[in-house]
Amino acid sequence: MFRSVADFDKAVYDTLIRLRDGENLNSKPSTLEQADYSDILAFIIDNRLALSAPPPPHSRNRWVSFTVYEVDPSARIARDGLLFIESYKP
Repeated sequence: MFRSVADFDKAVYDTLIRLRDGENLNSKPSTLEQADYSDILAFIIDNRLALSAPPPPHSRNRWVSFTVYEVDPSARIARDGLLFIESYKP
């Protein structure tokens, strides 16, 4: 469980860096509980910080779909995700 917004933002930042650098987001960082990692992924989706490319053939939704244990391998960082990284202040 996160103890502060700063801790939460740091986890979002770290996850976005991993996504930007092409790392596999299906492997949860050892520093996070599964529920916390799921919260981070949900935040990234809800705030449209990541995209799925290309979208499924019958879908108009381009936002990444995360599940507890599987992240779309075509996920990539969105412009807003890059802005989050650039504006992050520890």
